Amino acid sequence: RGEAACVNGQCLCKDGFCANNYGVCVDPLAPTCIEDAGTTCRFRSCPASLGPTTCQNRKCLCETGYCYSALNKRCEKLGTYTNDTGGSCKVLNCHESRGPTSCINGKCICADGFVAKDNGAGYGVCELLDSIDYTAQVAAVNQEQPTFPAPHSSIISGLAFSGGGARALSNALGAYRALEHLGLMPHLDAISCVSGGCWASSIYMFADMKTDLLLGKPTVASELSLAELEKQPAALGATVTTSDHLFLARVLVNHLDPHHIWQSFVGETILRPFGLDRPKSFMAAGLEEVNRIKKNNPHLKNADFQVPLSDRPKVFVMNGALLAPVGFNDGNNVSVSFQMSPDFTGSPFWPNNGPLNFQPSKNGALYPLRDQFVG
Repeated sequence: RGEAACVNGQCLCKDGFCANNYGVCVDPLAPTCIEDAGTTCRFRSCPASLGPTTCQNRKCLCETGYCYSALNKRCEKLGTYTNDTGGSCKVLNCHESRGPTSCINGKCICADGFVAKDNGAGYGVCELLDSIDYTAQVAAVNQEQPTFPAPHSSIISGLAFSGGGARALSNALGAYRALEHLGLMPHLDAISCVSGGCWASSIYMFADMKTDLLLGKPTVASELSLAELEKQPAALGATVTTSDHLFLARVLVNHLDPHHIWQSFVGETILRPFGLDRPKSFMAAGLEEVNRIKKNNPHLKNADFQVPLSDRPKVFVMNGALLAPVGFNDGNNVSVSFQMSPDFTGSPFWPNNGPLNFQPSKNGALYPLRDQFVG
C-alpha cells in the first residue's frame, strides 16, 4: 500500500500522499523520472546490473535520458517497456492483481497489447500499451453524415467473397480466373471479403505477378481428367496444397506463442510466396499516398508500404470485427465492425452509435475502460 497507516480499521495514506489507480499511496508531487538508483558508490563503483549510471556525491544516479525503474531495479531509457511483470508462476498461477497475464516459462508475462508497469510499489501490473500518434485524413461516417468518402461513395458494381479458409480461397481463385478470362474484372469497382476470401483477394490485389501465373489459365470442364487435376496448380492455388508438417514441427521446437500460431501459419503459408507476410507493413492506395503519409509522419520515413496494383478495382475492403480488448468482457454491445482498405480503415458503424464502455473480465484488466471511441 506504500506510505499508508491503519486508521480505525482502514488503510489510509499518510499526509502528503495519495492513492493511485492501484490503491498504492504515492507522492503526487514526485518527479516522473527518478534518477537515484538507490545504491551507494562510496566504497565501490555502481553495479553493472543497474544499467547506465554515474557516481555523484556517493550515489549511483541514472545517466541523462534514463530513469530508475523500481519494477526492473535498473536504469532504463525513457519510454522503455517490458512484458515481464516480475511475477513467478512456477508453483502458483499468476495473481489476478497483475492484470491480463500468461504463464510462460514460469514467468507472468503480459498479454499482447499490454506492458508491465510499476503500480507505485515496485509491483508489476499489465496495462494497455500506449499507441504511437499518427497524422491521418479522417472521414466521418455516421448517422449525421452517412456517405462514405470517395472512391467508396461511387461504387456501381462489386464482388463479395465469404470466408471458409482454404475452400474460400479456392472458390475465389476460380471466380477471379473466370472473370479475368471473360474480361469482366476491369469493369468492377469494388471487392469486399472476409477470412479465406481475403486471403485470395489480398493476393489478387497486391501480388506483382502476371495474372496467368497467379490464377492459372481457364479450363474446359469436359476436358478435365485426374491427370490434369493432379498437376501443380497456379501460384495462388499452390498455397493451400502446401503441407503444414514443417510449420507444425517448428511450432513444437521453437515453442511459438499459442496466440500467434494461426496468424504465423497464414502469413508463412499463404502470403509469404508473394512477399505479403511482413507484419509491420502499412497499406496505401498508391505511391502518391505513400509520399503524403511519410511527409505527414516523419517517423514512418523508412516504413514498408503495400500498394494495390494499378489495374485492380479502385475499392478493396477486408472486413472484420473488433471485440473487447484483452482483459475485458466482449459481447454484442461492444463488438464493432472493422473495415480495412488501402485508403481508409476504421469502424463506420458503432453499437448504439456512440462510445463504448468495457468491463474487466475475470483475471483480466484492473479497472474499466469508459467512453472509448473505437476505430
